[in-house]
Amino acid sequence: MAATPPPKRNKANVSEADIEAFIKKGGSTLKESKIDDEEIKFVSVRMTQKIIDQINEERNKLPRKPGSPKPAISLRDWILEAALEKLERLKSNLKHDANYDHKYDIKIKNIQ
Repeated sequence: MAATPPPKRNKANVSEADIEAFIKKGGSTLKESKIDDEEIKFVSVRMTQKIIDQINEERNKLPRKPGSPKPAISLRDWILEAALEKLERLKSNLKHDANYDHKYDIKIKNIQ
């Protein structure tokens, strides 16, 4: 049981018109958000074990550093490289299209 009673709430005398005016006034954002194309974003991907096993088989076929038990490329980098290759392939296919808009060109760079 509480030792002291809860504080009393003061009910403000606000009219319905004041409430409506406040709602219609609306609000503003805190600041303009700028999209940074170069900022690295983290993406979580779900895959079946079968797909991961197939990727690992391909990774294990690549040449390794001498004496290293690890594959030459990480799973994350392999998936990123595959995605970039797919985008390049789509880009080259689109360039042959008469309706191609160059604003969709992709700048490919090495992300490590």
